[in-house]
Amino acid sequence: MLVDLSIKDFAKMVMASEPVVPAGSCVAALSGLMGVSLLEMSVNSAFGHQTGEKYPEFFKNTKSLLSKLHEELSICIEKDAVAYQDVLNA
Repeated sequence: MLVDLSIKDFAKMVMASEPVVPAGSCVAALSGLMGVSLLEMSVNSAFGHQTGEKYPEFFKNTKSLLSKLHEELSICIEKDAVAYQDVLNA
């Protein structure tokens, strides 16, 4: 699975001429996943601080939403690779 690759190996696959996946949409989904991961880090950090304690419901809901986005973007990376390979094989 692409999401299990190291960053270095993923980048090597992107730059390679063969195979041609992962391509642009996989990279876009990975970029989105990194953005969500940064937001998750912020939410997790705030939970133990005064700000997080003032708005527990907000942070709980945000954490849940980000967790879902994290999973969806991980799946998108894999689904796009399969879809793009199908287009190339057609």
